[in-house]
Amino acid sequence: MKTKIEFVELTSASFGSDVYLIAHTEYMVNREIKFMLKPKSEKFSLERNGQTIYVNQNGKDVQEFTATVGQFSKENPNIDNAKEYENYAITRIKLSPSNFEKKQSYKEFLAKNKKVLLFLKIDAEPIDIKWYEVIYENIFKNRPKLWYYGSENWFELKDNANNSSNNQNESSNENSNPQSNLNEYRIYSDGRIEKIIYDKENKLNKYKYVYYDASNVRYEICEAVRNITKEKKNGIVYKSKPTHQRVEYDKKVNEGSTIRRVKYVNGDIAEYGSHPTKGLIWRLYKSTNKDIEVVRMPDFLSYKKGEIVVNYKFTKTKRRYTGADTFAGFIGALVECRISLFTTGSCFKEASCFPSAEHVNGKSVDTLYKWKINYDQKIIDGMNKYHFRKILVGSGRYFKSLKRCSNGGRLHNSHLHSGNFDKSKVKIIKKY
Repeated sequence: MKTKIEFVELTSASFGSDVYLIAHTEYMVNREIKFMLKPKSEKFSLERNGQTIYVNQNGKDVQEFTATVGQFSKENPNIDNAKEYENYAITRIKLSPSNFEKKQSYKEFLAKNKKVLLFLKIDAEPIDIKWYEVIYENIFKNRPKLWYYGSENWFELKDNANNSSNNQNESSNENSNPQSNLNEYRIYSDGRIEKIIYDKENKLNKYKYVYYDASNVRYEICEAVRNITKEKKNGIVYKSKPTHQRVEYDKKVNEGSTIRRVKYVNGDIAEYGSHPTKGLIWRLYKSTNKDIEVVRMPDFLSYKKGEIVVNYKFTKTKRRYTGADTFAGFIGALVECRISLFTTGSCFKEASCFPSAEHVNGKSVDTLYKWKINYDQKIIDGMNKYHFRKILVGSGRYFKSLKRCSNGGRLHNSHLHSGNFDKSKVKIIKKY
């Protein structure tokens, strides 16, 4: 009997844990990908001068570990969804060297400091040293290497003295929360959403997203890191860079359609780039000066347990944040429709959303059509059930058969817009 496998993104793990490293690629089947883990700080490091740390891969202590794209699928033919991972480089490592002296050194450092922050360094080797064969989606340092580096990307390696297990099992008890100080969203099969607050300050700075089926069985879908930023108003088009306020920073970026971002001292954000119908434009997103929460969506979800399926991947976007409440609605809609989706994102870290005007604060999410009426209608119905109030489709003949949505013009011929998530439908329950 075949079974499905799923991977859940981790933001932390205990020393000695076994974890998987995964790189999503395109057009690179059979190519080797190199991985390394480096510390955030050279001074606060397991190795001297901030060098790459040692891990154990296939019984060997290594600083550089590898995986071949597609190999996981070939080696696991009995996995029902092995084909989904044909374009992934996947390897399993132990977050600890086997060498006794090295291992003791790491343990002593973690016992004293409790944790160390790491980031992932990836090198996709080009053929014949033609570096421009490889295009990295997020570039911190230019070719040939890609660095996932920054506040939203730190991986926390923790002392394992007080962590007997990293596994958290589903429970039918509606009040169960194995990590009782982690605030969570509970998404119910009847469309209800609850925000359970155990820690008023949210010291862990993240949320757990949990689904409850009709029998009240609990499914822990994922966790998402929180970011506090200023609420933004819908974007306004400008022909040139706005000069209404003193500039805090002005920098070039490589984030999908966005190639330049300006932040002003009052919290406003202006972004410049290519709009699908307007060409090169500026958009100004004015700050209301009100604090809001957005969360960093996992880069992909492939969750399946019984009949509960949550499956999405990003495509051609860096807008990987969304509203903390909105994400709960999005998960509910995905469970409802049970369809694997590609999303072109929601908003950026500071709640702006170029090229869109109405994705501010992560109140809207775009997804690609399946181009099958019954599938696309299921998606629309799921979004409606989980409180997205402005659902826009394209203007072509195909869209005339779809119900419970509105004509969004030719701009939406390429994607479904599920917007204006109704936050009033999220019930807040305080348990502190």
